[in-house]
Amino acid sequence: MPATKTKAAKKATSRSNVKGAKPKHRAKDTAESAPAKKLSALDAAARVLAASGESMTAKELIGRLAAQGLWSSPNGKTPDATLSAALQREIATQGTASRFRKTAPGRFAATTAGATDATTAPKTKGAKVKPKKAPTRPAEPEAGATIPDGTPGPKA
Repeated sequence: MPATKTKAAKKATSRSNVKGAKPKHRAKDTAESAPAKKLSALDAAARVLAASGESMTAKELIGRLAAQGLWSSPNGKTPDATLSAALQREIATQGTASRFRKTAPGRFAATTAGATDATTAPKTKGAKVKPKKAPTRPAEPEAGATIPDGTPGPKA
């Protein structure tokens, strides 16, 4: 007599034939088999600026990043504008803990105090706080004085 499958065995084989069915057990990924994580534009810019020790524009940074193979734009039309905005945003949000500093309009350099790794930089708000100005009212002329347009001033 031929061996018959049990209900559990039939269910297991029918699931494996279903399109889109998930396997019960997955092989665990090891660090060796996982590909290296791609650097972000900011992380790559931090490396280039720290290594060069000079200030650069965002356009120069994009050129160096591409030449060194650290980062390339995924079909963006203005990667230099995107990088410039990201650099300015990090400077504004991180304040003195930022990895970058602005040396001139449109030029950026690595800070010596800033961390070169994104995971070690503390998340703090920017230090720039503008004080609010008190509202000013125009000065009232003294009693009996004439206003420059020739009209009499307030009466006392």
